[in-house]
Amino acid sequence: DVDRLIANLRGVDRLAREAASARLRVAGIAALDRLAALVRTDLDASTRVAALATLDGIDDPRVIGSALHALEDPESSVRLAAIAVLRSWLTREPGTRVLEALSGLALDRLQSSEVRLAALDALSDLPSAVVQPVLEQAPDSGPSQQFDDPQRAREWVARHDVGPLSYLHDALVTFRESERTET
Repeated sequence: DVDRLIANLRGVDRLAREAASARLRVAGIAALDRLAALVRTDLDASTRVAALATLDGIDDPRVIGSALHALEDPESSVRLAAIAVLRSWLTREPGTRVLEALSGLALDRLQSSEVRLAALDALSDLPSAVVQPVLEQAPDSGPSQQFDDPQRAREWVARHDVGPLSYLHDALVTFRESERTET
């Protein structure tokens, strides 16, 4: 049964993929190794993302290893899915691997703003005293352009409407700074 569900997870039919993901979550540990293999070896990024989303629903600390591996994926969509998995383990992991990995991503200037912001957003689940040193060192991950033109501001907001709340926060900070310099 797991083999058939994995095949559906790899398929292009969105409904079949979602149903397979839900059933694989129920299967839990029985599907863990197969899902981990998909994350490591599948050529299709959307399959790796689906596998990570499925792993996110399995309450077993072994999912952390797959998610940490996925942080090295060349596709940002896969790294974002891995961040979502790690976020749920950030406060539950007995060690510091998740904290160190997310902090490293948040500070890595080679990562896209989207990935850095997602990592910072995940870290926001921790007490501010823990997160503050990372925030102080994080590269500017906010909107890269000043919002002098209202149309450019609307376009930026439209492009980032489903991103982490930290996107909106950074945009608001930028808007406020622009207003302060005008007055």
